[in-house]
Amino acid sequence: MPASPTEPNAPAKPASKWARFRMIVIVGAFGFAVLLWIATQFFNAATLPGCDSKRARDTLSDVFQANKVNTTRYNEIKTLAETKDEVRCNASLALREGGSLNVDYRFYWEGSNPKIEYSLKR
Repeated sequence: MPASPTEPNAPAKPASKWARFRMIVIVGAFGFAVLLWIATQFFNAATLPGCDSKRARDTLSDVFQANKVNTTRYNEIKTLAETKDEVRCNASLALREGGSLNVDYRFYWEGSNPKIEYSLKR
């Protein structure tokens, strides 16, 4: 008996209007998120951190690790002065072994790079 001829594959069904709409919404939301991330990165690179910002706290955490200082929490953070070229701050932190640590710090521009200058007082 001869083999039966196979039917040619039917063309793919076009996507429904809702499937296309969902894809447009997903791609649009992803594109918006990427643009928002890029804008945030640009803004962060073009501004100095505020005294109580996450960037400032992360930088101070690196300073404390380098100086082998064990802090438990911030008691107080004050902005002493703020311009587009410099931010001066003071923070009081509780130490793990008791007592407190006062930190005077400032963020400033050196060329186009943000820098920090600080002093630690027990």
